[in-house]
Amino acid sequence: MRYPAFLLLVSIAIAQTSTGKPSAKPGPRVSTAFQASAQIAYDSIKSLSPQKEASDVAFQPRQIEVEKNLAAAGHRVKTDEDKREFAILKSWADMIDLYRSTIKSEGLNQRVLDIFKVEMTCFTESVLIFDRDSLSAHEREKAKTTHCVDDATSVTAEIYPTPQ
Repeated sequence: MRYPAFLLLVSIAIAQTSTGKPSAKPGPRVSTAFQASAQIAYDSIKSLSPQKEASDVAFQPRQIEVEKNLAAAGHRVKTDEDKREFAILKSWADMIDLYRSTIKSEGLNQRVLDIFKVEMTCFTESVLIFDRDSLSAHEREKAKTTHCVDDATSVTAEIYPTPQ
């Protein structure tokens, strides 16, 4: 009787190996509650980004929606992976706001271009998390090497240096 059970286990192991699926070691965990609210925040930031140069009348309602959705996601952060993903979303939204305020006060200059570059980095990292299938394999690999949160911190510090 034990022989058929052993064969079943061996055949399952062989089938799993032949399909190329990893046998163990799950990826980082995201809490279910956070995942749902973070997806909503991602969608609202994604709709805000193209409006960053729009009039205040067009921009502000979307900005308020983003702030509300980020706050909701922030209250659901539980795991380290939740924290990482939330920081990327927050950095992306911050870069949109920073771009908007800087271009209004300074016009188009190198600083604005640097902010835009970081915003695009945050956008790409967010897409990698929340809409992975829309990226090509090359874009996915490139997004894995970007550092949205660090870049956003650096560009913000250049504009708003801390007093010594």
